[in-house]
Amino acid sequence: MYDVISIGGNTFDLFVKVHDSKVMQIKTKQAVQDELLLPYGGKIRIDELHETLGGGAHNTCVAFARLGLQAAYCGVIGDDVWGKKILANLKSEGVSDELLSVTEDEKTSFSIILNSFEGERTVLNFLGANNLFTEEFFPLRKIMQTKWIFLNHLSGNANCLIKKIELIMQKQGDISLAWNPGGIQLAEGAEKNKKLISKTKIIFLNKEEAEKFTNLRCSEQKTHIVKIENQKHVCQVYKMNQIFEYLKKLGADIIVITDGRRGSQAYNGIDTYVYTVCDNASPQYCQSATLTIMVNPVNDEPLAYTDRAETPEDT
Repeated sequence: MYDVISIGGNTFDLFVKVHDSKVMQIKTKQAVQDELLLPYGGKIRIDELHETLGGGAHNTCVAFARLGLQAAYCGVIGDDVWGKKILANLKSEGVSDELLSVTEDEKTSFSIILNSFEGERTVLNFLGANNLFTEEFFPLRKIMQTKWIFLNHLSGNANCLIKKIELIMQKQGDISLAWNPGGIQLAEGAEKNKKLISKTKIIFLNKEEAEKFTNLRCSEQKTHIVKIENQKHVCQVYKMNQIFEYLKKLGADIIVITDGRRGSQAYNGIDTYVYTVCDNASPQYCQSATLTIMVNPVNDEPLAYTDRAETPEDT
């Protein structure tokens, strides 16, 4: 029995900090979008280059293992140097590879992440073996042997596994589900995915994903002053109540929405309890009432501390 199984993609990531880049804001009737610009046909200098291992499911299962949980990873890698590095890293982190499949039909997923001068990231992604993650590589009965499932982005052909997850959640009422929807599910919309949403304990989305998934827009930017190492910074935070309430109505228990530098907001809805007040007279008179508690989502002030960490090369 595992504490948690992370299901989804893995990638070999190459982080690139581009020296000469610009950010342009494009406005349409529907939305405002920032676009990363690079000189067309130019030779662009790179200031920093880092390689690492990533993918939502890979990262979360490693994090769970570091927290002392019995974690397993379920996904597909290619039989290549990138896949071997991912497998070695999972083993070194104490993650079970019992549910991991290796294929010779495709290369391991690969991503190039472009970091802008503002710190935001643009990702170029090759799906590779992640696109082969279908029922053939999905050991249904073994996946039922867990307390939690963390379902990450399912890309390409892997979207067919949504029905399998729904089946697991119907049959195994004692399994809790955390879900970070992928591009296909976001395009389909929350209404089409309400069956799985209703079985989800925690759903994770970033702001853009949440807007696309629900077809709703965040509104009313609010100004927050945050302190980082005793320096004050002004941060514009969006009001997300409409999205939170919509996903709550569809059955999600806890909704978490991230927004880059602006931090994260979480929501778990309205709670109520009944209380009774009695006097000491004889006969005794009592009256009951219901207290409704609404915990509004807030963007808590982040705390950052100067720190240092070291790790061996290629880990």
